This record gives sequence, C-alpha cells and structure tokens, in this order.
Amino acid sequence: MGIVDGKAVRNGCKIAAAAVSLFFLLAVLIFPLSWLFARGLSSSVDYSIWSDPFFWSVVRFTYWQAACSAFLSCVLGTTAAFLYSDHVFPARKLLWHLSLVCFSLPTIVVVLSFTGFFGRSGLMNSALAALGIDPFIQVYGWVGILGAHVFYNFPLFLKSVGSALEQMDRTEEMAALSLGASRLQCLMLITFPKIWPVLKSCFFLAFLLCSSSFLVVLILGASPKFTTLEVAIYEATKIEFDIPLAVRLALVQLVISGIVYFLFLRQSTLFVTLRPAGAPFIRIYHSSKKMQNSLLITGLLLVVGVLAGGPLIALVQSGVRGVFYLGREFLPTLTTTVLLASLVGVLATAIGISLAYCEKHVNRFGIGRWLAYLANIPLSVSTILLSVALMLAYPAVHLKLRGSLLAIAVVQSTIALPLAFRILHEGFCRIGDELYWAAASAGASPFQVLCDIELPLLKGPMFLSFLLAASFSIGEIGAVIMFLSEKISTVPLWIYRAMSQYRFEEAYGAAVVLFFFTLLMYVAAGFLERKLYGSRS
Repeated sequence: MGIVDGKAVRNGCKIAAAAVSLFFLLAVLIFPLSWLFARGLSSSVDYSIWSDPFFWSVVRFTYWQAACSAFLSCVLGTTAAFLYSDHVFPARKLLWHLSLVCFSLPTIVVVLSFTGFFGRSGLMNSALAALGIDPFIQVYGWVGILGAHVFYNFPLFLKSVGSALEQMDRTEEMAALSLGASRLQCLMLITFPKIWPVLKSCFFLAFLLCSSSFLVVLILGASPKFTTLEVAIYEATKIEFDIPLAVRLALVQLVISGIVYFLFLRQSTLFVTLRPAGAPFIRIYHSSKKMQNSLLITGLLLVVGVLAGGPLIALVQSGVRGVFYLGREFLPTLTTTVLLASLVGVLATAIGISLAYCEKHVNRFGIGRWLAYLANIPLSVSTILLSVALMLAYPAVHLKLRGSLLAIAVVQSTIALPLAFRILHEGFCRIGDELYWAAASAGASPFQVLCDIELPLLKGPMFLSFLLAASFSIGEIGAVIMFLSEKISTVPLWIYRAMSQYRFEEAYGAAVVLFFFTLLMYVAAGFLERKLYGSRS
C-alpha cells in the first residue's frame, strides 16, 4: 500500500506541475495567438490591404530597419568583444559595465536620453555650436532609430561573443600561428567558424527585438514613413479603433516573427570547444604594434562613449534638475509601478518554477521538453501583439479587467517568462544528483524533495528571476498603453505623457528616478548572479 501511495504522490506532484504550466501557456499564449492567426485568415477579413502600398511600405521598413539595426549591433558588439577579450586597457571593465547598463535601461529612458544628447538643442549639437560648427545631427528618423537600437543590442553581442571567445580552446589557433598563418587567417578560417553559431543566434534575437520595437519608433520616427508593424498595430487598435486592420497587421508580424524564432531555435548553444579547466586564456588577437592597438581601442571607446556615454550624461544632467519639478502626484505613480513590478516578478517566477520542474522531472512523452519550447515562444512575441491577441480571444474578460494591474501583469510576466525560466532551469541543473539519490534512499516523496531540497537551493535563482522580471516590468509601456485606463499610471507612461505635453523638466526628473531605480535592481541582480554562478574572468 505504501508503494502505491508513494507512486500516487510522485505522479500527483508531476501532474500538478505539468497542469499548471500547460494551463498558463495554453490560456495566455497558445490559444490567444492561435485565435489571432485564425481570425486573420478568416473569410470575413477584408484582404484589400494586401494591395495597399502603405501596408507594404510598413512591412518593408519594419524588417529593413530591424536587419540594419541587428547588423550594426553585430559589427560594434563583435568588435568590442574581440578587443575586450584580447586586450588589456584602463577602461576595459568600464566598457563591460556600461554595456550592461545600456541593456538594462527602460526604452522611454533611452529615448529621452537620446533626445537630450543628439536633439537639436542637446549636448552634442550645443557643443558643436559652441565650436562654431553648425549643428548637423538629427535624432529623428533613421539616425535615432538605428542609434537607439544599437545602444540596446550591441551589449548582447559583446556579452555572448565575448564569453565565447574567453571560454574557447585556442590550441588550433596557436598551432596555425606556429605554422606561419597570420592572425587574420586564424580569425577568418578558425575562430569565426567557431563563433558563427552564436553570432547567428544573437543576430536573430536582435532582429526579433528590433522588429518589435515600439517606443523607439513611435517617438524617434516622428513620421508616417517611419512606421513599423508594432506602431501600426497600436494605432489601429487604440487610435483608429480598426480591429480588423490590427488583426491583419498582427498576423503578418506573427508569421514573420515565428519564422525568425524557428531560425533562432535551430542555433546550438554548444558552439565552441571549451578550454580545459585551469588552462590559461591565450590572447592572440592583438597587434604587436602598441600604436595600432591604442588606435583601435581609442576608436572603440570613442564610438561607445558617443553612443552610450553621452546620452546617459545628458540624462543625468537634465534629470537631477528635473527631480525638483516632480510634485506629489508622482508618488502614487511610482507606488503603482513598484506594485506592478512586484506582481510580475512573483507571477513570472512562479510559472518559471513550474516549467523548470516539469523539464527536470516530467520526461514521459517528452512533455517537459515541449513545455520548455513553449516557454520560449514569448521571445518572438511583443507586449502589443500579445495584448491584441488576448483582447480578441477573451473580449468579455478584457472589458472586465481593462485598466487592472492583473491584466497588465499577465502580459508582462508572459513576455518575461523565457528569462525567468532560463534562470530557474539553470538552478535545477545545479542541484547535484547525489541529493536526489539520498532523498530516494530515505523514502522522501517528490513533494518533500521539492519543499526540503529543491526550493531551499533555488532561493537565489528565484530571487534573481524576480529581480529581472520586475526590472522588465518597471520599464515596459506597451501592455500598460493597451490596457490603459484613468486608474493606472506607471512611471514610463507618466514620462511619455509629460513629453507629449512638452513638460520636459518633469519628464527628465521622472526618467532619472526610473534610471537609478532600474540600475539599483540590476546591480543587485548582477551581485546575486556573481554569487550564484561565479565572477567573470
């Protein structure tokens, strides 16, 4: 009887975790997206849009700017990765930390910092005017869109490619150099093929992020010709109230994003042969001429300084003054933002634990593996797209929950789920098999193992997942705008409204508060990550 009971408990624990995970993914992600897809292909839809020149111009611009942004991010980030990994220079650590700051900032803060630095009366053009040079930098249009996207995505290449370069075994390169090959030949024939999968993976991810960019294009585009599918969906839904048009636009975005996501999944994470444990890192991609090295490093730091350092300086300079313009009405907005972020952090972490548990323990019929695939689908979906899908799939629920924090939290936690799942998956993988063997020999049930072994050992990953999901929520504005009501105002939405009303002092003040709040959370997350997984060499 005890064996039957133990088996029932074991199966019950797995079934409960699989049921919770599957229900959430089906109800919030799979069913709404499938309904959106079916609605877009239904016979009731007017297909005249396919012959509309403006529609195709929107599609072309969306993916052309995404490709250009991803390519420029790849060039700058990969160059920075090679210089970072193979050179030692005074600002080396500063480059690394600055790139992480760029990657963590909310979109509205980046947009405001770009206008403060590259705008007509920004720091850059003001400095040029003081030198007697006519200001020539125009932040609106292609320059602003590409610049902001590169600001966001070059850290993705720097971190991924830099880590690959530092971890790879370079014995093949050393052998080639000893046989008379040049460094350029080693780079092109040996090293690049090794890191090519990670380059492609980062490119597809950057392409997805840039193609679903919302605020950057909405504000810095400033013209109908700079309209992307994401912006067009928002305008069709919230401004023109043309749901059929929004559905058709969303269908195109869903299909193309799905194709790119499939290409992203095909890239293997095991892309290089790791060097033996304890083996020293061999720096081979640096010139023997100090002047050449100095010019390369100076050029890189200058580009990164203008692209990233300048906007952040402009933000802090204007924001410190702008804080004094913030009134008492800003405090409820800040409180709502923190409450929403906490709700998103808890929800994303809870679902992430359930999914990671299923992948670890539910192996029958490949359920755990399939749930893991489904958990990463939000990488190809934006908050605007998912919000439209949920509105169409659950119209009655949308009317009832419109303007509630719960509806916004569900959308944001779903988009943040891949990050939370990855962190918790790594946490489960780090639990030693000997602990499971000891628990099994003592007769512990899976529920006891979960409560007494797994959850205590997952405290760090759970807190890290909570911090990163909450940090994403703090800067996200798409879901907030789509479920907008007079009851809800978050800090990014407050800044956007202040900018629309030309109250830039208050906008900069709120932006610098959001900047330091986000920075504090990412510093805490970075400290916890180093404590859990070790410091970076």
